[in-house]
Amino acid sequence: IIDSLDECIEREKTLRWVEFIIPHTRKNLHMVVASRPERDITDVLHPLDLNHTDLAAKENQDIGIYLHKQLSSVKDWDKETKATVESALTIGAQGMFRWVALQLSELKRCSSPQAVINQLQHLPKGLYETYDQLLLRISEHSDSDDTKTFLRFLCFAARPLGISELACAVSVNFDREVGPQYASSQEYWNPHDVHQKCSGFI
Repeated sequence: IIDSLDECIEREKTLRWVEFIIPHTRKNLHMVVASRPERDITDVLHPLDLNHTDLAAKENQDIGIYLHKQLSSVKDWDKETKATVESALTIGAQGMFRWVALQLSELKRCSSPQAVINQLQHLPKGLYETYDQLLLRISEHSDSDDTKTFLRFLCFAARPLGISELACAVSVNFDREVGPQYASSQEYWNPHDVHQKCSGFI
């Protein structure tokens, strides 16, 4: 099973491998490849005479249902704003639920209908661009060091961390020459504030 081939870092190498392996193992190999239909991918897969299933229509339908449910809980927006958001996000989703959820979260921060329209006109393309924008916003905040610490711990921890453990990470100063030192004044009162600091990432 090759999932999200279009997001693979070594995409070209993986495509060459698929192109080689299928003709040589056709009788003994069962392979499922999931991907958006990007040009370089379809150029390799279509000549291989594989069974092709287009899930885009079903995904867009599911995304529409998800959006409708989420938007029904946004009390401040009028019907016109909700309809505009639903249309724009459905078109831009390209089957990515995560992209839709992140855009909706950002749009809910808007304070006026015009602010929503302005943001819809500058939607990031794909998840990579979305995460780039989120990281840029984090770097502009005064408490960005805390958020960076949380993300580092999540990336490099030897095991999954609980929210309370993660909240304690900022209360330890690792830069002291004599070694790490605990500072109770830096510990969060409410560990769940970590979710707000890392919005979109955890």
